[in-house]
Amino acid sequence: MNPLHLPTLAFFTPAQLRSRGQGQSIVYGLAPGPFGLFFVATLNNEVIRSAFGEGAAESALLQQQWPQALWQRDDAVATAVVQALWGGAPAALSARVGSTAFQQVVWQALLAVPYGQHCSYQALAIAVGKPQAAQAVGNAVGANPLAGIIPCHRVLPQRGGLGGFRWGVSIKQQLLDWEAGQHRPD
Repeated sequence: MNPLHLPTLAFFTPAQLRSRGQGQSIVYGLAPGPFGLFFVATLNNEVIRSAFGEGAAESALLQQQWPQALWQRDDAVATAVVQALWGGAPAALSARVGSTAFQQVVWQALLAVPYGQHCSYQALAIAVGKPQAAQAVGNAVGANPLAGIIPCHRVLPQRGGLGGFRWGVSIKQQLLDWEAGQHRPD
C-alpha cells in the first residue's frame, strides 16, 4: 500500500490538456525536505508536478504545457506535500498528470510497490503484462513527473546497483535508506 493512501492516480483528459490552462491557476512552491529542496506544483489542489531541487526545469516544462494558466507562488503548498511524504504521519494527497496509456499502467504499478521494498525493471515489466518491455518500462519510470509520490526510486536494475535517477543516485539511495529505516505508515 502506498503510505500516502493515494488510492488512484488521476490523469488529465485530452480536453484538459488542450485547454493549456486557460482559466486555471497553478500554485507552486519550494520547501526544505529531508533530501534538500522540494518543488511542488498544484492545479485545483491536485499535485501535477513534484521534483527534488529548486524545480526550474519542471517549472519551465509546466509553463510550456500550461501557458494560459495563472501562476502563483505559495511555498505552503510544497511544505504540506513534504509533510505528507516525510513528516511522519501518512496523509492523503490528490495527484493528476498527463501521460501515455503505457505510462499510466506503469505508474499505477509503481504505486503498488510496497513502502520500503523495491523491484527490478524486469519484474515491473512482468507486472504490467509486458515481460519483453523492460526498457520501455524504464523509460516510463524515468518520465515520472511526481517525484516522491510515484515511487520510481523503488525500481532497481536486475543486475544490481542503483541504476539511474533523474534527481541523482545519491537522492535515490537516501530515499531507499529512509524507507528501509522507517516503520511502514498505516
